[in-house]
Amino acid sequence: MPMHPFVQVAVDPIDAASLKRTLSVTVDSPEDRKQRAMWGTTRALLENMVEGVTEGYTLPIRFEGVGYRALFEEGKLSLKLGYSHPILLDIPEGVEVTIPVPTRVILQGNDKAKVTGFAADIRRWRKPEPYNQKGVFVGDETIKKKEGKKR
Repeated sequence: MPMHPFVQVAVDPIDAASLKRTLSVTVDSPEDRKQRAMWGTTRALLENMVEGVTEGYTLPIRFEGVGYRALFEEGKLSLKLGYSHPILLDIPEGVEVTIPVPTRVILQGNDKAKVTGFAADIRRWRKPEPYNQKGVFVGDETIKKKEGKKR
């Protein structure tokens, strides 16, 4: 992870009581707005990295719609989302894809940005649609159903 020169990360010594190691992030000048912003960003990125290595990230995707399904073809993820052709997506390095049911895909990986980015690429093909409740839903996403046009 590239860091600005004004951001320092220090590994604190092991605490004897809890046997845990802590990371502390500091900046040269906490009054400077840019440095404060990078302080929080660096802390959040480090937290995501630690969580990814210890627990990993899992993101379920579900397909709602007639004929919407996913399967593996030629080592790629093939999506059938109502277009005249299947959509072939390369699976990024570090992301594991499992398909327990054709209408569900589970993405797993250590890097939160890669897992959520790949989920966004899949969702981009058919965003959830509020009138018929069809589309690609990421995580526990739900949308409020809209009423159609009245005469």
